[in-house]
Amino acid sequence: MLWLAYDSYGDRGAVIKYAAEMDGVADARSIYDICQYPEDRSLRGFTKPVTRLTSLLQGLDKIPDSAVQVLKAEYDSARAAHPTSPSTRSSYR
Repeated sequence: MLWLAYDSYGDRGAVIKYAAEMDGVADARSIYDICQYPEDRSLRGFTKPVTRLTSLLQGLDKIPDSAVQVLKAEYDSARAAHPTSPSTRSSYR
């Protein structure tokens, strides 16, 4: 999480910590609250820094290729129908 904070993505680290405390799930509403994002901000691309870090560490053989992504988006049909509005049913694991 230090890299995320160093690279101005500390909010992702806070979401990962929150999700760990909530049985692995952080819904979109929680992400907006934790990150203090405005309601009209999209969460598109939110997981990219964490995915990029995981790939980098795998490429450097610092973590195994079998390591799971610690932050990934999961969408429901309501989110897909309204991609720019926050949904409390969309979640990040």
